Formats: sequence, C-alpha cells, structure tokens
Amino acid sequence: EAAALVTCACRLVDIERMGGVAWFVFEDVGECKKLANDFYFGGLMGSLKLYSENLRTLKGRLFSGE
Repeated sequence: EAAALVTCACRLVDIERMGGVAWFVFEDVGECKKLANDFYFGGLMGSLKLYSENLRTLKGRLFSGE
C-alpha cells in the first residue's frame, strides 16, 4: 500500500518504528485514505514499473534502518 501511495505522488514524511513494526507516515492523510481505498478495490491506475521501483526503495529503507 505504501508503495502505491508513493507512486501516486503522496509525500512520505517519516517511517515510525515501534518494536518490530514500522508505520509509514504520509503528509495528506485524507487523500492517502482515498488512494489506499482505490488501491484495495483495484481502482488505482499508475505505472507498474514505478510501483515496483518504489516498493524496492521502501524495502531498502525499512531494512537499512533509515
């Protein structure tokens, strides 16, 4: 979901870590909720290549402790 939001130009402002869980924090919560809903129900359109790149980048940030 976070990679889809980044692909749709939502601004990721932080990754909050609590124990073994990481939470992605985005700037415009209202817009992000709408886009996340579209993502889950298959209504989100965008570049699959960019989505894949963003997913890889987010995974890298998670595991690097950034």
